[in-house]
Parts: sequence; C-alpha cells; structure tokens
Amino acid sequence: MKSGDLKKVISIQEQKIVSDGMGGETVTWVDHITGTATTAPIWAAIWAVSAKQQIEGMQEQGTITHRIRIRYRTGVDAGMRVKYGAKIFNITGPPINPGTENKMLEMLVKESTV
Repeated sequence: MKSGDLKKVISIQEQKIVSDGMGGETVTWVDHITGTATTAPIWAAIWAVSAKQQIEGMQEQGTITHRIRIRYRTGVDAGMRVKYGAKIFNITGPPINPGTENKMLEMLVKESTV
C-alpha cells in the first residue's frame, strides 16, 4: 500500500465510564491516543465490502460492512470504534496486522444506517 491510499482522516475511540456527579455513571466515547502523547491525525483508507438490509420491528435497518486500513499502531482492539466525519464504525473483531510486519493495521467494521 502506498501512503497516497490513506486519504481519509479518522479517529479511533474507546468507551469511558464517567461519573455524573449524582451517584450514577454515563458511558461516553473519547479519542484513543496510542504511543506518544500526540494528536497527529490518523490517515486511513476505507472500502465498502458488503451491505445488508433487514426489517426488524416494522423498521428497516441497514448494516454496511467496511474495511479500514491505517498505519500500524498498538492498543487498538475490538471494543473500540472508528469515527469518520459524522459516521461511526464499530470494530467487529480483532484488528489484523498483515504479514505481522507492523506496517499496516486492517479493521473490519460495521456502520449502522438507522
């Protein structure tokens, strides 16, 4: 893969549980930074892989499956999500390190269209 293929800026987010100050908790998503304490953009390539539509509870739902590729970074796991603009992609399984070369990281993700 050439660096020119990575044309989209994304953020990788993780869930955090935050106290609401009244004894309860709220789940929120925050940007996950790995390695150094830098906020450098994460450049990615995003491809649509498949799409599926279902009708559940009298509502039409769609799920689009994508593949996202970024430069290799540690700490990314299936409990995280990817944000690209207003779109949210949930990581569906462990990220893949092609050839175990620590050059690229691939993630299969799902986007809910509801």
